[in-house]
Amino acid sequence: MDKKGIILVGHGSSMPYNSEVVASLADQIRNAGSWGAVGYSFMNMNRPSIRDAIGEMCKDPSVTTIIMSPVFIAAGVHIKEDVPEILGLAPGETLTYREVGGVERRFIYAAPFGPDGRLATLIEERAMEAVAACTPTE
Repeated sequence: MDKKGIILVGHGSSMPYNSEVVASLADQIRNAGSWGAVGYSFMNMNRPSIRDAIGEMCKDPSVTTIIMSPVFIAAGVHIKEDVPEILGLAPGETLTYREVGGVERRFIYAAPFGPDGRLATLIEERAMEAVAACTPTE
């Protein structure tokens, strides 16, 4: 049976919390049970690297489709150039096929969050939480 996997791609940071957040998001997605395999990776400063995460996921020969999903708000140099180069994508491409571990795999490159209304709602909720935390109770 062919499985679909998802690998989150975070930026990476010298601050440990950054990698913990990406790992926690991957755990939440894994626990939801919609994907055959779930992993995470970082552009720099943290491990696993994108290449290492792909290698780990490809140890399972039944994972034949891998979605690379950036945990970025907007498309900058990493999203437009660095990640596509690692995946072997030409500029503007979002789909490629590569043999990894003796198995032909389909790689799909997802978009960053962008101006998604769900993100706007979350931003508003966090702002309201901050207001409530800083408003004296009577």
